[in-house]
Amino acid sequence: MKNLILVLSLSLILVACSDEDDVRDAVKARLKDPESVKFGTVTIVKGDKVDGACLTVVNARNSSGGNVISKEAMLARKKDGKWGVSGIEEISHSQCVDAINKVISSK
Repeated sequence: MKNLILVLSLSLILVACSDEDDVRDAVKARLKDPESVKFGTVTIVKGDKVDGACLTVVNARNSSGGNVISKEAMLARKKDGKWGVSGIEEISHSQCVDAINKVISSK
């Protein structure tokens, strides 16, 4: 029984890590210089019909070579299971999570 609980716990952790990696990869794909990015907090919000995520983009280089500091990326999981970036905004992480929760609850 203990082994079963351990296996289930590890499975949930691996799925969560995979989702977080997929969210980061989706954001990197939208950036001009994906190698320069550093990420902060990731919050994944599961809904009945749609999932959403917020990811803090702590530092990334923009097209003019300057650094963008602390923006939030809003994402939604598409029907094909891949994450799509809805926008990258200058809002706090908690504001991003609130917005994602509102969208998910309206679906």
